Amino acid sequence: MTATEKPQLTLRQLDQRATKAVQALLDADPHYARRVTGTATPPHAAAELLSTRPPGLPAAHKAVLGAYNDTGALVAVVDVLRGWPDDHTGHIGLLQTHSAYQGRGIGRRTHELLLEWVARWPEVQRLRATIVATNATFADPFWTALGYHPGDTATPYLAGDEPTTALAWTREVPNGPSPERFANVGAVTVCYQTFGNPTSPTMLLIMGLGFQLVHWPDAFCRQLAHHGSHVVRFDNRDAGRSTHLPGARYTLDDMADDAVGLLDHLGVATAHVVGASLGGMVAQLIAIRHPNRVASLASMMSTTGQRGKGRTSPVLLRHLIARRPRTEEEAVERRVRIFEAVGSTGFDQDLDEVRRATRAAFRRDPDARDGRTRQHRAIRTASDRTSALARLTVPTVAIHGTADRMCHPSGGRATAAAIPGARLELVEGMGHDLPPAAWPRIITALTHNARTADPHQRGGSQ
Repeated sequence: MTATEKPQLTLRQLDQRATKAVQALLDADPHYARRVTGTATPPHAAAELLSTRPPGLPAAHKAVLGAYNDTGALVAVVDVLRGWPDDHTGHIGLLQTHSAYQGRGIGRRTHELLLEWVARWPEVQRLRATIVATNATFADPFWTALGYHPGDTATPYLAGDEPTTALAWTREVPNGPSPERFANVGAVTVCYQTFGNPTSPTMLLIMGLGFQLVHWPDAFCRQLAHHGSHVVRFDNRDAGRSTHLPGARYTLDDMADDAVGLLDHLGVATAHVVGASLGGMVAQLIAIRHPNRVASLASMMSTTGQRGKGRTSPVLLRHLIARRPRTEEEAVERRVRIFEAVGSTGFDQDLDEVRRATRAAFRRDPDARDGRTRQHRAIRTASDRTSALARLTVPTVAIHGTADRMCHPSGGRATAAAIPGARLELVEGMGHDLPPAAWPRIITALTHNARTADPHQRGGSQ
């Protein structure tokens, strides 16, 4: 392994069955125990580590995690408390690497995996570790390198018989997406990311024509996660880092089945399905084709396929047929021009976010136009969904901007009219984009719609 390679580790939650292996790891570095506690590692240290927690802290809020290498050896252990000493803190009681594996980046990599683990706890905003003064020479450089900062006040501490002090170090938890992951779904591989607690109800976000998961803004996804959703965003086939299909022909039905396959991969029985533009069409088809998988449906800036509904303004055609950008900067300039044409007139546009997302999208998929052409063919060959939508019984909201020139508001009205009980949310001045000033209205509509779903009854159709 070179200095730039990360150790290949897997982080797993431990229980009493791992007592022997954990004890062996603790025993392997007696100097650490003496620096921190003033005594040798006691024979019951592992059992106590796996079971002891502060009074009043629920058992589910203590996690002892083991880092295993590719040979199955336990190479590090980390103990973390969720919501202690306050609701927004995760306290690291121990992060120890087996002495035989020290100096190989194991501790740093274990901490990276811990950050991914803690991302499941949306209320936790910071991590905290306490460093005993007698161990500071060894510990301070390590925690400093991980981005922790010492507090101002040390507290008295007794290391065996030796009076000393302990100081709390903290760092903020990055509340961003999970690493990009991949799911094999039939004939394609789908790239996806998640936000929030995976035990929360899943909200599946489906992006539009040629767009990628990065076009769902991170901050938008974080806010949905903060409202209690496990947010999943993904690249449709022929976009981003999902499978591209040169020469292939497929339908919107196929794209809907891809999304359901991703839910299968994630072990999600039902999800709150949200689609924007083309993604709204795909979301509608998921509810039609797989009604038992949809807890609630949100169709944003989309339409039913009925002729004359949701039409595109002719003035936008010159932007849609412009030549392919050859460089990243050309892609950014073109996207800014398009958003100035299709974006909101009643809200400020966040062009910095447009540029950021466009750069990320270009790097992920510089040949996006070919895939966009095949997706557009799937739209052109799709049938009118109006009669099928009329059979849905799932809670539905249709969200549309009154200034949408890419998909006329008649598309949103037609969607709401087609689905029994659906609610139409018209956002004055919003175009074919997600302006931050409109997020409170949109997020409220999405979360309210999700909460109207009966937790004991899956979405369905008659």
